[in-house]
Order: sequence, then C-alpha cells, then structure tokens
Amino acid sequence: MKYTIVLASLSLLCTTPLLAQGNRKLLHSTEPSEPRSGTVVEDAVSVTWGLDFHTAYFFRGMRRETQGAIAQPHLQMVYGLTEGEPDSGLGNVDLVLGMWNSIHDGPTGTRGGVQAWYESDIYFGAAVSFLDNWSGSFTYSFLSNPNGSWPNSPVEEIAFAIAFDDRHLWSDDGEDGGFALNPSAALVIERKNQADFIVSPAAQEKGAYAQFGVAPQFDLGQTGDFDWTLTTPVNVGLSFGDYYEDPSSGGDKVLGFIELGAEVSTPFPFMPSRFGNWELTGSVSALILGDSTETMNGGDAFELIAGIGFKTTL
Repeated sequence: MKYTIVLASLSLLCTTPLLAQGNRKLLHSTEPSEPRSGTVVEDAVSVTWGLDFHTAYFFRGMRRETQGAIAQPHLQMVYGLTEGEPDSGLGNVDLVLGMWNSIHDGPTGTRGGVQAWYESDIYFGAAVSFLDNWSGSFTYSFLSNPNGSWPNSPVEEIAFAIAFDDRHLWSDDGEDGGFALNPSAALVIERKNQADFIVSPAAQEKGAYAQFGVAPQFDLGQTGDFDWTLTTPVNVGLSFGDYYEDPSSGGDKVLGFIELGAEVSTPFPFMPSRFGNWELTGSVSALILGDSTETMNGGDAFELIAGIGFKTTL
C-alpha cells in the first residue's frame, strides 16, 4: 500500500464550514436555519455565493482530480417560507435552490475554455428547524459533467439529513456557548446513474450512501478586527448498499472514507456592509480511504487536501 500526500500551504482565505466529501459540504441545505423572530418573514430571500480553491477534489472519498488548479464557485438562494410559532416545536421552513461547480486545468479539464468545466451540480430542496435545536433537510440534486468526460452524466440523487445544534449543552447556564460538537447524519439514494461508475467501470448498481459526523467548534478570540473560529470536523462515509463498488471485482465495500479536518474562519471586517457579510476561511483535510476508494485512487490510501476561499451572504 503506497501513500501519496497532496500538500499546499494553508491560507486564511477558504470555503465551506464542513469538509464532508473531501472539499465541500455533504448537502448545501443541511445547515440549521438562522433564527428569525416575529410573525412576518422579513428579508425572506437570501443569496450566498463564494469561490473556493483546493489542492485536490475527492467526492465522498472518490478521486476526481489531484493535479493543477481547482476552482469551485457556488451560488445558493434561500427563501424563508414560514416562521416558527412559539411553543409549536416547529421552527423555520426554508426552500433552497443552488448551484455548485468544479473547474479544473488538470487532466480532467486540460483543453481550456468550457472544457475546463468539469462538474456542475444543480440542487433544490427544503430545510426545516424543529424542537429548538434540531434541523433537517431534503435535497434533490443533478450532478452533471459539462466537458463530457463522464460516461453517465447526469447523476441524480435524493438526500435526507439531520443535524443537532448542541451549543447550549456546553454552558453552565444553558445558553449558547462558544463550543459545540454539531453532530449530523445523512442518507443519499441514487435515483439515476452512479457516482462510483465514474471511477469504477465494474460498478453495476445504483447505491445508497450514509455519512455520520461531528464538527467541534471553538471560539479562538480576536486579533485586531478579526474574530476567529476553529472547526475540526470528523466525518465517516459509508456504503449502505452498492455505493462503493470495487473497480476490480465490482463487490461493494462498506467504508468509503474517514475524514479529519481543521478549518479557521473569520468574518472579513473591511468590506462595506452594503456588499453583504463576508467570511474568509483556511482549511486542511486528511482523507483515509477504504478498500474500494483506495483502488479508485490508484492504490493511495491517504490524501491531505488544503483549501482557501471566501463566501458572502446578501
């Protein structure tokens, strides 16, 4: 078993708060809805966009690209459908529509122009908060390949996720504290085509994927105008049936990857408020691959991925 480490300098400019899937959050709509007060939804529509750069792109432990520049622009719109009613147990209900892209100048996108546009995902769904500290989501996604290098584009999948905001459990007075574990779980079911077939020609069946994780969060304090937060996510990606089919035998393997990450983020204080709330982040993520994903990665069982980026919400 050989080991290849993909290294890059860690910069304080990066992307997503969770490192699930290697580079991006498992589902774009699993974050708990922001608290809103009153009976009328004010500023019902919010838009988040950003741009991330990574040293490699792994999709749920499956290698997509490890060479050249990798840019991943994303856009998400959230519509606040309803407000939570006091004592009802049901919080905010949001509708979500978004797009995520991966643009490469390595082997998967070497021709330049539109041929560098390796992946484009469009997703829609709903997110709901309930029982004060719980949130759940439903998402339907179309994962497509604009440059035509996939054999089975688009891949369509339906996903369900749940998350728990446990900040109040870590303070003496029961109020939100500066630390949280942020446990979450998700189930993804392929509806059309297969994500593993892109790197595993022996794959035959549409599969089901499950992910379990925590994202401990710590307030690091301020340095000048910057307010730093450290997040250290740990995620496990598993096959719940035919999701990680071995490239050689076609047999399904349960473990896809274990991910250990670290991310430092801060609001960017120097942008005028009319341009929205900007966040800068730096991340590093270690992937330990299972048997099938190791074979998909050319026999390398370990990858270290670094990223830089920004996002803003209007």
